[in-house]
Amino acid sequence: MGRRTGRPVSDALPGRRETAIPTRHSGKIAVLLIDDAALTREGLVRLLAQGAPDFELRALARVGDIPDDRAWRPDVVLLNIRTADLAAPAVQDSLGALNGRIPDALIIVLAERDEASAALDAIRLGLRGFFPASLGVGLLVAAVRLVAAGGWFVAPAVVRQLTLGRP
Repeated sequence: MGRRTGRPVSDALPGRRETAIPTRHSGKIAVLLIDDAALTREGLVRLLAQGAPDFELRALARVGDIPDDRAWRPDVVLLNIRTADLAAPAVQDSLGALNGRIPDALIIVLAERDEASAALDAIRLGLRGFFPASLGVGLLVAAVRLVAAGGWFVAPAVVRQLTLGRP
């Protein structure tokens, strides 16, 4: 694995010092999107490219398509699982294969629904984010940056469910 280097990014809060987002590729955050639906995959890549010029994007249909190219490794992986059921065999197979190909991957799963139990399962599995389709691409860009900087992302509605016990 290549050594990570930092890129200064201003914090949103006034008076905060600049922080560095570790990246592996020429100052850009390397993002790999894995989605088996071509329309969704291509559309999301275009939206991310427009909203995040600091991302280096690649997209694949399946985890098995990840090349053994050691020269390019993503900082963050977006894995579209569609379902919120992380215990589903297809999801478990994808996560296992992804861990085998990129053991240190920072993974954000993209799901159709924002369920608190699924988000907790994702964090327990070591994933760095659970992103429901109900949220917009601007927040996805922010989530990728947060995860690349070492954080975790959970949707605001899920946090509300967990803290208040209601949707």
